[in-house]
Amino acid sequence: MAGARPGPSPRVRVVAVDVDGTLLDSRHQVGQPTRAAVRAARDRGVAVVLCSSRCPGELKGILFDLGLTAPAPFVGAQGGLTGSYDLAGRLTVERERRLPLAPARALAAAAVEAGVAVNWYDGERWVASRLDAAVEEEARIVGHAPAVADPLAEPAAPHKILLIAPAGRPGVTEELAGRLPGDLAAHRSKAGYLEVTAAGVDKAVAFDQLCAARGIGVGERAAIGDGCNDLGLFATVATAVAMGHAPPEVRRRATWVTAGNDQHGVAEALEVLGQSPGQAPGSASSRW
Repeated sequence: MAGARPGPSPRVRVVAVDVDGTLLDSRHQVGQPTRAAVRAARDRGVAVVLCSSRCPGELKGILFDLGLTAPAPFVGAQGGLTGSYDLAGRLTVERERRLPLAPARALAAAAVEAGVAVNWYDGERWVASRLDAAVEEEARIVGHAPAVADPLAEPAAPHKILLIAPAGRPGVTEELAGRLPGDLAAHRSKAGYLEVTAAGVDKAVAFDQLCAARGIGVGERAAIGDGCNDLGLFATVATAVAMGHAPPEVRRRATWVTAGNDQHGVAEALEVLGQSPGQAPGSASSRW
């Protein structure tokens, strides 16, 4: 149960960190204390893995800002793509799972018919069916603009589709979610946002696979998050840390609660997690 700031955690080798509402403050920026804490954690041998519904193009600048380049991996597209960027900005995909193309196209067609802009993500490529107010606001938040094109003309299946309810129509995305076939899965990162992946895809699944491939057991993992779509991550780690502004359900499911994102809660959490016993400086980060 969450409570007062804890003492040192069990040995932690890797921390999964959600991005929006967790790593980023309310201005969608990384604060200097958080930037310093990520660097200090890695210097102490604790790997930091960003796990986000954002796709690679929207994570790239954040990863470079934090020095999380190859071999350090990230999980993007709500778990649809795991990869890393090298110092030249080239993306290497370690693992991916795309939506099946026919159902993805059927969903896109249904959304267009319902008057909802379709955001189709294929690796670093973001295609929007049109620029409405919701898409423009998303572009402002992530600092990355889409190409405006017909998603139905895209030859490759997407890693993720994002549908954002237009102003005054908050229920339209839920109507579309209710019509998803069994081979697609709905994820809700915030009100009005419907993020769709292939069934069985989730950032928790991708993080678990990433850790298992590197021999990092559940007892050596921690996660920091603020939303209900982070509860899966919480279930794959020994130490789950909720942000101070997280909903009650998320705080109840956490091992403990840190400060909010505008009070540098990730920095506070990493300081505690980096004090875990038996940590060899540089040991974890050198393996990624």
